[in-house]
Amino acid sequence: MKRSWLEIAPLTLAVLLIACTLSCGQRATKQDTPLIVSFPDVHLAKDERIVGFTLTVTIGTIASISNIQEDWSIQLDSGLSWQPKLSGICHHGAGALMSFHELPIVTIKPDHLSMETAPQFTIAGTVDTTVDFEGVQTRSFAMADLVVRKEGI
Repeated sequence: MKRSWLEIAPLTLAVLLIACTLSCGQRATKQDTPLIVSFPDVHLAKDERIVGFTLTVTIGTIASISNIQEDWSIQLDSGLSWQPKLSGICHHGAGALMSFHELPIVTIKPDHLSMETAPQFTIAGTVDTTVDFEGVQTRSFAMADLVVRKEGI
């Protein structure tokens, strides 16, 4: 008994769709509400200045950056699409920041991969400070240490 193409086509398309979904499972993501992320207000010692920072997102997208200071260079490295890294440095001592409030504010769109073995969404950051523009101290911040709020709240 021969079947017509019209009888086989829907079944073939369904099998192809399932196969593609299984083979591309890590790409199937659900995006949550965007988050506004900034560094906490940390007291700086006398003559201590901020000269650099990084913000690394795991399983998310950096959507926007605001509050970029004059004399700073900002770089967004999306080499690993699932783990973008934002970094910034000042070019001269005059551009060094005197407060954590002067650091950029970043909007992040979290993703959640559908596979059970996929990494979880998280954010981590570092801030580099100096008192003499020769030695640098790096402070690390886990997601729980950062100021994170949902966009629009």
